[in-house]
Amino acid sequence: MTAVYEVQKAMKTLLTADSTLSAIIVGVYDSVPTNSDFPYLVFSDSTNTANNLFGHNVRDLTMTIHIFSRYEGFKEAYQIQDRLEAVLDHATLSLNTLHAVYCEYEFSTSLRDPDGITLHVPVRFRLKIE
Repeated sequence: MTAVYEVQKAMKTLLTADSTLSAIIVGVYDSVPTNSDFPYLVFSDSTNTANNLFGHNVRDLTMTIHIFSRYEGFKEAYQIQDRLEAVLDHATLSLNTLHAVYCEYEFSTSLRDPDGITLHVPVRFRLKIE
């Protein structure tokens, strides 16, 4: 199992277990079901860079989780982002074959999708995995 997949799985476990987040979104997806309701989270862009040290297999990763909302204005998306950060920033991730040294919020940006209705906030986390 790749480091990126293990991280995604561990993050999804934390996100779906959080009752506060579950109360404000309809789902956490890797692939969004057709005709899904809003708002929801989607795992997307990731990076995986080798940073081996003294014979240790170390990886620097980034994982981007996208918030999609159709609420008028960004209020809902920002509330979801706040909860996403509360759950994942400095979280202890339980991985099967690896050890997560840290998971930190890195950045986000607010976008309006081309349809003029959907609001989109990519939120990126940086991780070190051994």
